[in-house]
Amino acid sequence: MSRLGSSISSAVLVTANERITAAMISLVGAGGGAFIIFGHIYFNRDAGADALLKLAVVGILALCVGTWLSGATPLILPKLNIRTARLWAVSLVLSLGVQIPMVAAYIIAAKSLSPELPVFSILAAALIVMFAASVPISLAGWGIRELSAVAALGAVGLTSAKALVVAVLIGLSSMIVAAVGAAATLPFLMFRDQHQSLRPSTNYWPQPGMLFVAVPILTAVAALFNVHLPVKENFINVNLADPVALLGGALFLTQRASLKVRARWRYRHVVAAALTAVVVLTISLVVGADRFGLTAWALTNRYLGWFVLMAYAATGALIVRELPNSGPNILAKAYIAALGGVAAIEVFLVGFSSFHKLSIEFIAPNALQGMAQNRNAFAFQILIAMALLMGLRLYRDRVFAVAAAIAATALVLTFSRSGLIAFCVLAIVPLLVRARHGWAFSLGALICIVFAFSFFRLLGEATVISQLVIDPRNLSERMLTIQGGAYLFFENPIFGAGLGAFRNEGHLSFEGQPLVIHSSFVWLLAETGLIGFVVFLFPVAYVLKREISTARTDRVSLTIVLLLTVMTVMGLPADMFYQRTFWLFIGALVAVPTGVGLLDVRTITRVKSIGRKRDEEP
Repeated sequence: MSRLGSSISSAVLVTANERITAAMISLVGAGGGAFIIFGHIYFNRDAGADALLKLAVVGILALCVGTWLSGATPLILPKLNIRTARLWAVSLVLSLGVQIPMVAAYIIAAKSLSPELPVFSILAAALIVMFAASVPISLAGWGIRELSAVAALGAVGLTSAKALVVAVLIGLSSMIVAAVGAAATLPFLMFRDQHQSLRPSTNYWPQPGMLFVAVPILTAVAALFNVHLPVKENFINVNLADPVALLGGALFLTQRASLKVRARWRYRHVVAAALTAVVVLTISLVVGADRFGLTAWALTNRYLGWFVLMAYAATGALIVRELPNSGPNILAKAYIAALGGVAAIEVFLVGFSSFHKLSIEFIAPNALQGMAQNRNAFAFQILIAMALLMGLRLYRDRVFAVAAAIAATALVLTFSRSGLIAFCVLAIVPLLVRARHGWAFSLGALICIVFAFSFFRLLGEATVISQLVIDPRNLSERMLTIQGGAYLFFENPIFGAGLGAFRNEGHLSFEGQPLVIHSSFVWLLAETGLIGFVVFLFPVAYVLKREISTARTDRVSLTIVLLLTVMTVMGLPADMFYQRTFWLFIGALVAVPTGVGLLDVRTITRVKSIGRKRDEEP
C-alpha cells in the first residue's frame, strides 16, 4: 500500500477495519449456526462461563474507563457523521458478500462427499467453522479450521475423515486463489507511479497518528488481563496485550525508519543495553541446549519472551514519540483508571459475597487476584499504578485519588506479603529522595492502608494478620526454588546453567504445578551467571544513580526511581522479571529526553486550539 501513497498506520487501520467487520459478521453467523444445529445456546457455568462473563464485562469497563479518563478520546476516535456510518455499512455488506461464496464452497465440498446431508445443516456447520478459522490464534486458520470442521460438520453427520478433507480442500483452494490474485496484481503495483496517492479522506476518518496513541492505550489496559486457555487437560496463560504490544513495537520500528531521524533517548546507550541482553540470553539458551537440550519453556517463555518485553517498551515509547509532552501522562491515566475499575469490581464482589454468603467461582475466597490470575502479579500491577500516581503527581486529581484508595484496598485483600512490603518501601522513597510533596504521598499511602484495613474488618472476616501469616508449605516451596537456584549458580558461576535449567529439573508445587525460581535475582544468577547478572543489573544501578539526583524536582526521574523500587523489592522474593506493565512504562519514560517537561493533554489541546485561532485571524 505504500506504493499507492498510503502510510503504514493507514494500512494497519484499513486491515483492522476489514478484520473487525469480518469478525462481527462471522460471530453472528456462528451464533445462528450453533442455534440451528443444537437448538439452543447457553453458558455452561461448570466449564467457566462465569469467568468468561466476568472477563467480558470487566474488559469492556476497563477499556471504556481507561480511554475516557486518559483524556485522549479526541485524539483516537473518528468523527461520527453520516459518511462514516455509510462507510461502515458498506464494509459490512462487502464482508457479507465475501463470506457467501465461502459458505457455498463448504456446501459443495460436503455435499459431494455426503449427498444425503441436508444443505441447511451444512450451512449452519460451515458458519461455525468459518468463525473459528477467523480467530487470530493460528496461521491463516490452519489447524483451527480442521479441528472445528471435525467437530461442527461431525455434529451434522459428516464423518471425521470427510470433514477433515473438506477443511483441507477449502484451505488449499483459498491459498491458491489468493496466490493467483496476488500474482495478477503484482505487475500493477510494481510499475505504478509511486507518487500517485490515494484520495485523502481526512474529513471523516481519524488521522494516521491516532494509531500511535490508541495502540499504547489499548496495551496498557489489556496488560491487566491474563487468560487461562484450556489445552487438553492443562491451561496456558495468555496475556491479551501481547499481540497489541507486538503491533506497537513494529509501528515504533517502522516509524523511526520512515522518519530517518535518530531517536532521542533519556540515556545514550539504551539500544546497546537491550542488544547486549539479547546476546547474554542467546548464550544462556545455547548453554542450556548443550546441557539438557532445547526446551519449549526456555525458547518461548524466557528467550522469545524478552523480545515481547522489548515490544512493550517500544510501545510505551511510541506514544511519547507522538506526544512528547503528554504521552506518559495519557498512558498512566489510562492504566490507573482501568486498574481502578478492575479493583473496584473485585472489592465489590468480595464485599457483596461476604455479606450475602455467595459462592461464585470467579470470586476469590482467599485472596484477590484481579484479572492477572495471580495475587502477587495483581499486587505488582497495583504497585505500578501507585508509582505512576506519585511520580507523575496524578493524585492531585480527585478521580485518581479515589482510584488509589480502591487499589490500596485491593492490595490488602491480595494478602501478598511481598506486595505490602513493597508498598511500605514505596511510601518512604519520596521522603528519602526529598521529592517535592513527598510527604503528601506518604500520608496518603498511610490513609489508604488504614481505609483498606477498616474495610476488611467491616467484612467480619478474620484479621489481616492471620491471613498474612506465612504458610509453611508456601515457605518450603519458596526456599526449595531459591536453594535450587543457588545450587545451579555455584555449579555454573560464569555463564549460568542455561535458560530453563531449573524448570527442566521438574520440581512441582503441592498443587502439582511446575515451579520456577521465586526470585528474579536468583534466577538471573542461576541461569545466566555472573555475566548475565551484571549485564541486567548494571543499567539499573546507573539509572538509579542518575535519576535520584534529580528526583526532587523532575517528575520523570521520580517515577523511574519508584518503578525500579517496585521491581527490585518484589523481585527479591518473587519472579517479577517478565511483568509486562513495568516494561511498558519504563519504555515510555526512557523515551522522554532529559529536560523535556510534561504537560497534561488538556493543556496541550488548549494551546493548539489557541494557536489555530491565531492562525485564522487576518
